[in-house]
Amino acid sequence: MLTQYDEFLVRCLPIANGAVETNLLDHGTSLYEELMSGISVAEAQDIIDTKLVPWVKELGIRVEETSETGAVLRMPYSDHIDRPGGIVSGQAMLAFADSAMVVVISSAIGGYRDMATVDMTTSFMSAARNTDIIGRGEVVKAGNRMVFAQIRLEDGATGAPLANVWTTWMLLG
Repeated sequence: MLTQYDEFLVRCLPIANGAVETNLLDHGTSLYEELMSGISVAEAQDIIDTKLVPWVKELGIRVEETSETGAVLRMPYSDHIDRPGGIVSGQAMLAFADSAMVVVISSAIGGYRDMATVDMTTSFMSAARNTDIIGRGEVVKAGNRMVFAQIRLEDGATGAPLANVWTTWMLLG
């Protein structure tokens, strides 16, 4: 739900050609959300594809949403990340969470910066079996150099919680 202040900002937002759109809200909330996002989904996917170590590409991570506070990403299920019985390995889930946090933080701070993981604390709640993993990340607090965030890992089919990961990051440079 938009506050009156949000509605005022959106109605008065300058458009690229210099005109002022007076009815932007009539175009739907997806346009509003896109305008309020720190980075676009395409920019976020580019971070995954070009800024992370090459082997991360093997996880097949896809960015689904970005916002001014974080992002939602998906790691598709494949047999190269599972253990016997179709259980997704904890190592793959943590690599996904750590990689996804780069996008979560970049979206929340308005663009990519070099950064490093300082701490990750993980609570596994349930095993993931033969399913995609969804990561819903958000920045809890961001300073000039330190960022505190969390990502909730969910079963891609049922939405059931799988793990919660609290992270601390240092922004470099």
